[in-house]
Order: sequence, then C-alpha cells, then structure tokens
Amino acid sequence: MKNINSKIMTIEDKNVYFRESYRGWAIVIMPDDIRLDNFHGFPHIHFKANGIHIPVLYDDANIVFFIIQHHLRKYQKINKLILIKKLIGDVYHD
Repeated sequence: MKNINSKIMTIEDKNVYFRESYRGWAIVIMPDDIRLDNFHGFPHIHFKANGIHIPVLYDDANIVFFIIQHHLRKYQKINKLILIKKLIGDVYHD
C-alpha cells in the first residue's frame, strides 16, 4: 500500500500522525494511543486500540484533523468526552 499523503505534527506535546491512502485515512494521536480512521467502511475512533469502534460524524480526514488540532490547542491535552462530542456531532445535551 502506497501512501498518498503522510505527515506528522507536534501539537502541545502530542504527536499527531496523519495518513491517507487508496484504502482510506488514519489519524493517530500519541502518546494517548487514540486512532481515528475509515478503514472499516465508516469513520470511527478507537481508544487504546481495544477494538471498540465509536462512529464519527465526519468522513473527511481534513475536517477530523482540524477538529483535533483545534481541540489540542484549546485544551493543551486530550479531553476524551469533549473530543467525542465534537466528533460525533454532540447529540447529547447537558
């Protein structure tokens, strides 16, 4: 599999890996071990690679990457609950 687009960014002490290929796209946030991809036919998020797929609203890798960048710059860390709300479309209201 050849990569069409691949880059690594460091944002607020996190390494964010971005990869697009013919099969789909993947974004990995380290050292938190959070992966977002669309390799199983739909966009989803994995935490700690435990096999659970939480569906993500956006299938565009650039939109998901922008949301992650904004989140890290705003909070300086990963707040899983807020990040999930941003990525699944905040269907839950307080």
